[in-house]
Parts: sequence; C-alpha cells; structure tokens
Amino acid sequence: MSTNYAERQPAKRLFASELEVADYHFKEEDRERAPNYLLLPSGDKANRVMMGGTLMSVDDISKEGDDPFWKARIEDGTGEFLAFAGQYDPEAASVLQKVDSDETMPPAYVIVIGKTKEYRPDDDESEVLINIRPETIALVSEEQRNNWLKETTEHTLNRLENNTGEHVAQAVDRYGDRAELFKDDIRDILEKLE
Repeated sequence: MSTNYAERQPAKRLFASELEVADYHFKEEDRERAPNYLLLPSGDKANRVMMGGTLMSVDDISKEGDDPFWKARIEDGTGEFLAFAGQYDPEAASVLQKVDSDETMPPAYVIVIGKTKEYRPDDDESEVLINIRPETIALVSEEQRNNWLKETTEHTLNRLENNTGEHVAQAVDRYGDRAELFKDDIRDILEKLE
C-alpha cells in the first residue's frame, strides 16, 4: 500500500509545558518524504501541533540584508514556547510582521499551527530544544484563547487516560510518569478558567 505524503497530518493540541519536556523526533518509515514525528510525553505522536497563548514578543532576528526572520515568544499559562517564521512561512511571517509594526501589540492572543523543529545549541549538543515552525498564526480574542485552553486540557487528559499503545509505552520509558508531568499544569489552567 502506498502512502500519500501530500496528505496533511492532523495537528495535536499541545501545551508549552509538554513541548518543553519533549525531546525525541522519529520517522515511522525510512523514506525521504516520510513524516517526522515528535514523541509526546503524554503518550502520543505529533507531526503538526496546535498551540496558543499570549504573544509576548516578536523580534526580527535576520542578518543585515537578509529577508526578515521572525522569532515569537508565546506564553500559554504552563510555560513559554518559541515560533520562528521567515520567507518559507509567508502567512505566519506576515502576521508577525504586522504585530511587530503595531505599537499596541504585543501582547496579543494567538493560535499557532505548525511543525515542531529540533534545535541543538552549539555549546551543548546533548541539549535538545523544540520550537515551532508555524504554517499559520491567527490573532484571536481572549474568549477564543480560553476555548483553546479548555480544549487543549481535554485533549491532554484524553492522551493521559489512554494506557495502551506503542507511543504510550515509549513515552513512559523516555519521560517517566505521564500524569505526574502535567497534573499541576492542568490543575492551574482549570483554576484560571473558572
């Protein structure tokens, strides 16, 4: 059976705290265009993620004379994550450029959909940092951000309640007690939303 690699993988809803713990990318097939997955500590895999929160800062980190390359720092109540967009991510880059040129922003509420990227700092190859390469960034209302928080809490709890499957076993082996990793974050989010 042939696999259609043009078919887009669904985006998994993810909190920053889970992205911060995650550190392992893998492919399920040994083909050039096979999807690259991130093993989620909650016991699943993700090729694409949906994350949201408050956009705290936007900076053009490009070198002089290069096309703009935007770095966004986003806080979701469980932690922070970074998103990077440039010429190959025109839709996301245009939103970040708009935010950067608007004196009233940041902060702004955003939802980000994109792929995870692994980065290893030059000074410590053993450290793995995961960031997002956004396909799209949407400016949203506080109500929409709160809905994203509620739905992401539900999705995270569903993954944590699933105790079967290959990715659950891999997550336990790699990251330890899945529920213990996120119980405080989930409790804090639910309290904020009351």
